[in-house]
Amino acid sequence: MKRHSEKEIWGIVIFLSLVAGVGFVAGHSRRSVTTSAAAINPVIEIADASRQSNPPAPINTKKTTKPAPADLTILNGKEFVDVLPSLETLARSGNLEAARVLYQRLRSCVGFEDASDEAIRDRENANYQQQLGISRRIRSEYPDRPENPMFSEASLKQAHESALKAAFDRRDLCTSLTPLQISRHLDWERFALERHDRKTILDATKPDSTEVRGAERVRNAERLADMAEIEGNELNKLISTGDLVALERAAYAYGSDSTGLLRRDPELAYMYTYALSLAGGTRNDLHQISATMESLASGRPLHPPLSAQQVDAARARGLALFQSCCAKGTHD
Repeated sequence: MKRHSEKEIWGIVIFLSLVAGVGFVAGHSRRSVTTSAAAINPVIEIADASRQSNPPAPINTKKTTKPAPADLTILNGKEFVDVLPSLETLARSGNLEAARVLYQRLRSCVGFEDASDEAIRDRENANYQQQLGISRRIRSEYPDRPENPMFSEASLKQAHESALKAAFDRRDLCTSLTPLQISRHLDWERFALERHDRKTILDATKPDSTEVRGAERVRNAERLADMAEIEGNELNKLISTGDLVALERAAYAYGSDSTGLLRRDPELAYMYTYALSLAGGTRNDLHQISATMESLASGRPLHPPLSAQQVDAARARGLALFQSCCAKGTHD
């Protein structure tokens, strides 16, 4: 029986994790997001109300306003559209959960392309069959390995059914919104960032973020640069409190080619990742963190490597960051 290296298996598992984690989102013009000094010694500032942008103005609507439910996360696409004015009113009053639901659901419609029922089913079925094939291959080649419940056939089937439901729900939502309404996702996200909402700060850097792509990045370049500066500062404020999840997200955001607010900066990513390794990591084991640092240093597969001087400087800054944020204790 042909055996594959641990590296190949980790690659397959990571691929599966990303695929399984991608669901309906309900939940960089280049500008320097943070200086090295700021990353090492982030300064906690008291919010300046004069610096915060005003809540987005309401859009006139002839529809009768329906009240929003107590649990805003359960709204399906049609329900979201029905209670949109109520959600906006809640957000303007300071309800940051409402602001998060607004920007996440509106953001999910950026670049949406309508499709027929048949096309949606064909697409989701193809994804499902691909996941099944990979899972069965791993089980057949490594029969002695304990099965990860996340990749069992029952779990994959359940994930497929959820993805299919989410795809139809997204179509219901996005075909009911106007381009003006969809464009407001950036306004509501900035609104939450400026009010130091931890969930929004972390959401803007998560691995499956679909923040901005293509034409939207060009069209909103100045706004996105401003938001990236806010996001970087807010991340550093969280890190300074010993927040390991924020540290992990910073390492990811600066080290990847994601479509989030923050742009790739491998030297900064190395600094954050090294600090994370000194803090003991979060859900990632230290072996994976070391592999990430090696990948950042070598530049593979598509980016130039860091020089030895850059690596040494990043490690020194990472050590200083760890000592200032996390040496006395951390939290998730």
